[in-house]
Amino acid sequence: MNTLYPGGVFVLNHDDIPADHAEAALDAAAVARTDIACVELKGPGAITSVQSLTTNDIVEPGNSSFTYSAFLTPKGMIISDTWISRTDESVTLYLPAEAKEEILDLLRRSVPPRMGRVSDESHDCCVFRLVGPLSLERASLAGFVVPDPGQSLTCTIGPAKYEVSRPTDPSPFTLQIRARAIDTHDVNLTLEEGDFLLVKTETLELSRTIAGFPRLGAEIDNKTLPQEVRFDEINGLSYTKGCYTGQEVVARLHFRGHANKGIVGLSWESDPDQRIQSISQGGDDIGRVTSVIWLDPIDQYIGIGMVKSSADFNVPVIAAGSRASIVPLPFRFDA
Repeated sequence: MNTLYPGGVFVLNHDDIPADHAEAALDAAAVARTDIACVELKGPGAITSVQSLTTNDIVEPGNSSFTYSAFLTPKGMIISDTWISRTDESVTLYLPAEAKEEILDLLRRSVPPRMGRVSDESHDCCVFRLVGPLSLERASLAGFVVPDPGQSLTCTIGPAKYEVSRPTDPSPFTLQIRARAIDTHDVNLTLEEGDFLLVKTETLELSRTIAGFPRLGAEIDNKTLPQEVRFDEINGLSYTKGCYTGQEVVARLHFRGHANKGIVGLSWESDPDQRIQSISQGGDDIGRVTSVIWLDPIDQYIGIGMVKSSADFNVPVIAAGSRASIVPLPFRFDA
């Protein structure tokens, strides 16, 4: 089964993702119900409050925007990444479940009740994410509205109302559909009739890894800076918005220097030893393995590692005890 090993290595082995699930995610259209948390902030100060706590700009994109961002400590370290949808007086955060309580506590401490009311909507809603190159077309044919990139829209199919959000490129999924928990069966049925394969949640981790997005607890630990996990490349940072918690550290690194380490793709020649986390090159320790994923369509393990910027990316490494190549993120596969 999939495991987040002590030390922060996320692993999916041969039996964790069925071959047809991986093939649908890579070549067709797949959908999985997520286990992410859903937190809402409503009130006259909802927008400005979240704007002052997260790394990306949610003011400039305007109403009905959908943005990738993160909450930081005052020292610029990531507490959690998050996807954010907003209206004129409400903000919805889509968070890793393990970060929910910490973010709820942060919001309740930071936002006065007169400015916004914080609520945990996780048990009252279901959130699905779509992957695969045919997913946008098939979602449209199934009756779902397909927003422009970076937007969220609502639509109604039968008795059920949905919020449909589309991330900007690059992204680990093509569409997100939020529905009431009681409408879960209707979502499944509509998508199945639209020629989507309903896949295991783990398939979304495969898409995340291929897209080069970080995972809380693996690539992201309590000492991770946004630039170390590709937040510049994956549209998770704004350098033009107003102040936010941790901004000084992030801006200093951007304008005056560079990160000393960062995440890269790994492609193994043989099976990695998942008990070993280290990455070495020429006998020198250069980093650690953070995600290991079996990709059935190419019969190979791929993954992500955090390595020193001084490493030679053209020279093979020993990662998790086996020879591997460093490859650019996102992964590209020959047809």
